[in-house]
This record gives sequence, C-alpha cells and structure tokens, in this order.
Amino acid sequence: MIRLIGLDYDWTMLDYSSGKPVLGKQLITYLGGFIRAGGFAGIVSGRTAGSLRDEFARHGVPWHAPFPSFCVVQEAFVFYDGAAVPDAYNEQARADMERQSEVLASFLPGWLEAMRSGGCSPVRWSLSSDYLLSVEFSCDREAERAHPILKDAVRRQAPACGVHRNCHLLGVYLLSCGKGNALARVAEHFDVSTQQVLAVGDGLNDLTMMEEKFGFLCGAPENADPLLLERVRDRGGRIGAGSAYTGVMDVLRQYRADGLLPYVDVGGD
Repeated sequence: MIRLIGLDYDWTMLDYSSGKPVLGKQLITYLGGFIRAGGFAGIVSGRTAGSLRDEFARHGVPWHAPFPSFCVVQEAFVFYDGAAVPDAYNEQARADMERQSEVLASFLPGWLEAMRSGGCSPVRWSLSSDYLLSVEFSCDREAERAHPILKDAVRRQAPACGVHRNCHLLGVYLLSCGKGNALARVAEHFDVSTQQVLAVGDGLNDLTMMEEKFGFLCGAPENADPLLLERVRDRGGRIGAGSAYTGVMDVLRQYRADGLLPYVDVGGD
C-alpha cells in the first residue's frame, strides 16, 4: 500500500497548457484526504520554499492545510511542516554544495565557451552555493543541443555532479543530492519503506526519482518528457491521461484500482 506521495510542481501539479497557470485543486483535495487518512504527501521541486508558498497563495490555496506534509526544495533540501529541519541530510547537502560551487566556478568560463562554440548560446546563467549551476537557453531545442556538451564537460571535470535538462534549462546538480535521494530521505524520516513511495513527475530533472535503485513506484502525466515516459513504462509505472494534474489524478485512479491507494472522495471521481 502506498503511504507516501512525492510530486513535482511545474507541469505536474501546475498546468500551463491553457496559456495561464492553473493549480490542480481537485488533486490537492485528494492529497489532503490522503494525509488525513494517515499518509504523507508533498512537493519535490527545484523551486524555493518561499516560491511554492507564494504560488499557493496566488491560487487561493492554503498552505499545509494539511497538504503538503513535506517539501523538497531546490532539488536538495527537505522541509517538514513548512520549515527546514537542521538534520544531518540537509546540513551535509548544504556543506557539499558550498564546496562544489567553488569547484564549478573555476570551470564555468570554459563550459560556457564550449556551449557557445557548439552553437548553443545561453541566455543567462546562475551559480550559487545552494543550487549549483542553472543555464537558461532561448528554447527547449537549444537546451537539448547543449545538454551533451555540458554533460561531457561535467563528467570529465566535476565527476561529483550530474546534468539534467528541464525544458529550456540545464541544471548541474550534486549526485549525492537530487530529487531521488531527497525523497528517499523523506521516506526514512517518516519510517516509510521506499516500496511504499509513489513518485510523480514530468521533466528530466525528475528522472532520479524514477531510478530503480530507490524502488519507488512511479507515474507521470501524458505531457511528460518522452524519456521520462519511457523510464516510467520500463519501471512498470503508470501514465495518466491528461496534462499535468489531470494526468496525475488518472495515475492515482490507476493505483487505486490496483488496490494500492485508499479511496478518497474528491467529487466527480
């Protein structure tokens, strides 16, 4: 039985397909019922905690009422009950990122030049001690072309890091962090077996949550990146019909039909 659900935010809970971002309130109602029934459910995102709280306020949705019962922010740090917990995982992640950001700073000029020489010119980039490197391009296709260039450079010069693509963004992250490791830490905190965790996402930065080594159940809405959809299918996960939260609701219905999720009435279900 699934006891813990971790979901990406943008294009998973938040749908942009109409041209205006819409937060899936029916999904949040379900997740609130799941928490009240004894489960745990939260957001696993590259955003900051403040950004997520602001998003909920903008959409008129109360924060932590009771969803989310946890957050993974900046793809690394774990928050419970709306606050960062000064546990060994967060402290180690922060210390490792601070050290690695100094390493990346020395290589960054060469990486930027390599991408420009390959015909991929970043629009902007940022390097920080709590997220490492984010590189923005003008479109998804240009980021896709730049991905192997940056990935090869990072593999050779910063082997403690990996590179993922999320639409028009490339991110360099610590392999010891990432969404998969952080969600495993959340499961450990709540004393939940990884086989009782459901991870749902849409982008390539969600791939670490779908890795077989963690053993999470997995799902994705049909708008997910083709490589992530392939990973979910290979893992025996569920693909939901519909974009973003509509597809996520379908993923939940499929797992409920398999007897792995409790019934929670959200209306129209």
